[in-house]
Amino acid sequence: MDQEVLRIIRDKDITTARIDEFIGILGGIMADNILNKQEVMFIHKWLTRYSHEDLPWPASEVATVINMALEDNILTDEEISEVGELIKGIVPEIEKDADHLRPSSAPLDKFENVDLNNKNVVLTGTFLLPRHCVEEITQIAGANIKKAISGKIDFLFVGEFANDLWKYGTHGNKITKAIE
Repeated sequence: MDQEVLRIIRDKDITTARIDEFIGILGGIMADNILNKQEVMFIHKWLTRYSHEDLPWPASEVATVINMALEDNILTDEEISEVGELIKGIVPEIEKDADHLRPSSAPLDKFENVDLNNKNVVLTGTFLLPRHCVEEITQIAGANIKKAISGKIDFLFVGEFANDLWKYGTHGNKITKAIE
């Protein structure tokens, strides 16, 4: 094949991967069915990062709505709601009852609102979003990302998708160390 055909194929593969990542990000952000200003700004930042790639739907439509909302540099609750409704139409509803994926012997807490400002956080497991996005969202919330469990860790965030062995009480070293 000539170089131009290979470039077109490669570019199409990259675009497909970007859209898959974008839909995953939207799904993760809307997993709680709530959209806030920080999340809209995160989406805007992600879209801006790849704006030179001329991404197709749904990225193009979300970008248009967010850019129109930000024209006056003020993001109202109504505009956030409009973006949220658009995203809900793009991503499938996340399964609400995913307890079968949660570890059976690790103590888990569910928090509605957590102040992460200046808190030390370790991430483990597989998340709905790509790890770099989870790290960035956590840092936007004010947290410091750490790589290992220590006495100075405030939170251990365990990914949404558990390992199959967790149902037998077997889980990773970070979780075991945190329990201890």
